[in-house]
Amino acid sequence: MVCFQFTPITGAIFLTGMAANPLVSSLAKSSLGVEITWSGWFIAAVVPALVCFCLMPLLVYKLVNPELKRTPEAKVMGREALSQLGPMTTTEKKVAFGFLLALVGWGTSLITGLSATSVGLGLAAYLFAVGAVDWKALLKDHAAWDTVIWFSVIISLATGLSDLGFIK
Repeated sequence: MVCFQFTPITGAIFLTGMAANPLVSSLAKSSLGVEITWSGWFIAAVVPALVCFCLMPLLVYKLVNPELKRTPEAKVMGREALSQLGPMTTTEKKVAFGFLLALVGWGTSLITGLSATSVGLGLAAYLFAVGAVDWKALLKDHAAWDTVIWFSVIISLATGLSDLGFIK
């Protein structure tokens, strides 16, 4: 339950953390003339998120009241599972490096002037170029493509409403 609750909190910390965040940024720019950068979003979201990170486990613990309260064997089981995975593969290292580059790109957007979209497209290009992602596997992810299509429709509608003055 705690992990489930942490997912939207983590997604809210970063402008690129979930698909709705860039949409909000785009609407703020087109409707209100407010530019929200990646670092600006992070600065505004990090304190509330840290409060949630501290309170959420306690709140869930009180609400759910689990029967199992102690798991001393979990540490040993975790170490065994990690050793079974073995060292990171070359592909995993390429992906990790790409995401570090993307974080640097998003975090320095005020200095570099790169938009979150540009950094994201650069990350996608890098992952394809180094072979960490292949096109056939990507095409099989129908749910992701469904999300892209629906969000493009929502963004188009929001832009149209803003252009017509409906938002103001």
